[in-house]
Amino acid sequence: MVTVKVRKSVEGVYQTFREIHRQEKGLIAYGFLHAILAGVCTYISLLFIESVFVQLERRSGIWNTGIVSMGILWCVLSLAMLFCKRQYDSRLFPGFLGFVNQVAKVSMERPYSDTMDAGILALAHQAQNAVSGSGVGLHKIMTSAMEGLGNMIGCISAGAVLGRINWWIPLYCFILIIISNWVLLLSKKIQLNYQKVVDENQRKYMNFHLMISDFVYGKDIRLLKVADWLLKRFEEVQGAGIEILKKICEKTWKYSVLEITIVFMREGGIVVYFVVMLMRGYVPASEFIVLLIGLRTFSDYGNRLMGNITDIHTQEKYVESYFEYIQLAEKEEPEPEGNWTLQSIEFCDVSFKYPGSEQWVLRNFSLKIEQGEKIALVGLNGAGKTTVVSLLCRFFEPTEGCILTNHIPITEIPIKDYYKLLAAAFQDATVFAFSLWENITMSRVSKNAYNDFSKVQEVLNTIGLAEKIDLNTDFIQQNVSKRFDEKGMNFSGGEQCKLVLARALYKNAPCILLDEPTAALDPIAEKELYEMIGEACKDKTMIFISHRMASARFCDRIIFLKEGKIIEDGTFEELLTEEGEYAHLFEMQARYYEEKSR
Repeated sequence: MVTVKVRKSVEGVYQTFREIHRQEKGLIAYGFLHAILAGVCTYISLLFIESVFVQLERRSGIWNTGIVSMGILWCVLSLAMLFCKRQYDSRLFPGFLGFVNQVAKVSMERPYSDTMDAGILALAHQAQNAVSGSGVGLHKIMTSAMEGLGNMIGCISAGAVLGRINWWIPLYCFILIIISNWVLLLSKKIQLNYQKVVDENQRKYMNFHLMISDFVYGKDIRLLKVADWLLKRFEEVQGAGIEILKKICEKTWKYSVLEITIVFMREGGIVVYFVVMLMRGYVPASEFIVLLIGLRTFSDYGNRLMGNITDIHTQEKYVESYFEYIQLAEKEEPEPEGNWTLQSIEFCDVSFKYPGSEQWVLRNFSLKIEQGEKIALVGLNGAGKTTVVSLLCRFFEPTEGCILTNHIPITEIPIKDYYKLLAAAFQDATVFAFSLWENITMSRVSKNAYNDFSKVQEVLNTIGLAEKIDLNTDFIQQNVSKRFDEKGMNFSGGEQCKLVLARALYKNAPCILLDEPTAALDPIAEKELYEMIGEACKDKTMIFISHRMASARFCDRIIFLKEGKIIEDGTFEELLTEEGEYAHLFEMQARYYEEKSR
């Protein structure tokens, strides 16, 4: 059993170092060379000290050939060690960036449904900590391995000095060092049992820390006067963390006492033995001093070495989360790009409930949308409107039933090709702190970008942002945020909505999905904007969601949803004539806006 564990641990460390070497060649080589030089310098230092004391005891001059040679050799090795350290440090950060980027890549490419999976989120957090934290995970394994090699050489060097008196001295010290570190390992195992709880608490801690420190939440915090409440919640999370630490301390204090006892037996016993040897004249004073230095050096290096081994063992298990997480990456199989078109969309008896929930959001939902149709999905909150769009975007898979396009299940279309058929604008879509050009085109400015000016200008005119931006200036590099550029533009909530719409229109996909991206606009502005978009996208299929019944007038069909089912389907005039729930809500909203305008 122990052999299997050791083999698995060695394989895990080997895998880690192989991946480090792949990410940054030369990093491991310079690290190990630095460690070897550090260990050799330790041995030379001990010989140098001993030679100086011997010369002083003999009342001879210390400037002899041997001492000067050792001093010069030590200086040369120290300079070489410094060079290796600089090379190692210059490669360390770039090397770890590859791991951080790999975690980020997996996070961005995994199915959107993972954002609702607590297990995946926890694994992602552990993987991120394992590769980006200083003193933990990959960083700890790397530094422990480098230091461990140097400590091992230093321990052997100091042991050779102690062994000249009696071979059992370094053996005795090393056995007690192993025992004391075994006790320490037992203590760390108890701490590791709490690691998941600690990680979860840390995730909550960072979330609250972000809320109370990020200016994005500043307006709500001030207007709602929730600063004290947030601080109280933050203190609760801090208190939970302190309670976890107290439990760990309660379970590990006995091991700490035992470790101190073992250290006393090791250090105190050997020192007493050396004093007896000195008093009986078996060793001269000069050698006694060197032996004390050697003992201290051996103990320090031995403890560090065992600590390095322990850290590698414990952190290797922690880094497993990184390898486990990147294995979740979708395997990209080379497929020829297909010339896919979108002629129809059909929901065939689709039922759906979100992961971890037993409540059906859609139940036996069927809907067919022909090419070029303009469809509005309306209904009260929780009716399933956004879920329909999310399923169409393949953020989730139907629990039952299937979705077809051109009579083919959408899951049979390569995801990259499928997303070329869709352009979407969501209510909570992100406006990035990039340039205006990058926010619309979602690409950097290239040499050929200037040829696309007319298309960007046309989109800005369509959505009504041309008035905000002086198209006669070099607006390409204009930043849409002041977060990183004090000369950036300030966009209102409604203007940010329009910018998100511009991004969707620029993509020029055959199907446009609009999930309440104009919620920040007033009803009249929303209606006018949708009519302009409808005119600009005559030949495209459009599906849009709105809580405002009147905004759906420009659509070919209005689908009224309730509790995940279609209860009304028709044109604007037909639904008003039927005097059903759509007509009732339309009348209520119209009356509200009439009363508000008085």
